[in-house]
Amino acid sequence: MKDRNGKDIHFDISKVYLKFSDIHGRGVFAKHPIDLGDTIEVFPLTPCAFRTHYQGDPTIMHYAWVRDNCPCDECKKHGFQMYLSSGYANMYNHQEPDKCNARIEIEHKDLYGKVIANKTIKIDEEIVIYYGPNFSFPKGEVINHENSPR
Repeated sequence: MKDRNGKDIHFDISKVYLKFSDIHGRGVFAKHPIDLGDTIEVFPLTPCAFRTHYQGDPTIMHYAWVRDNCPCDECKKHGFQMYLSSGYANMYNHQEPDKCNARIEIEHKDLYGKVIANKTIKIDEEIVIYYGPNFSFPKGEVINHENSPR
């Protein structure tokens, strides 16, 4: 696949694996040591047909990536655009920023995201990210997801 500038995008999960996590349910762990600044995973995004004002499924609201910083009139009227991800993007567990060893960068126009190492990550170490202040959008509070399928 190519981005809007013609650059090749290679979706890749070869550096990580899933296993049960002490933080919550399942998590994403490093197969190999990962250096600061390395791209850990590249994953595709699929835009949802329904925006946030019309989305009633709590699982989608919890796991979708929401472009919650768009100031356009369409978003003001109908709610923000939501995206479902493939790969392991929804399996990274949340931690406060000072405890995170990775971050997510989303390219909404090109429909992909990247997980990038903020620190050196050891083999078999869990990779954790900060979901952001609105990660349980739209309530702005942590959703108790003890019965989550994760």
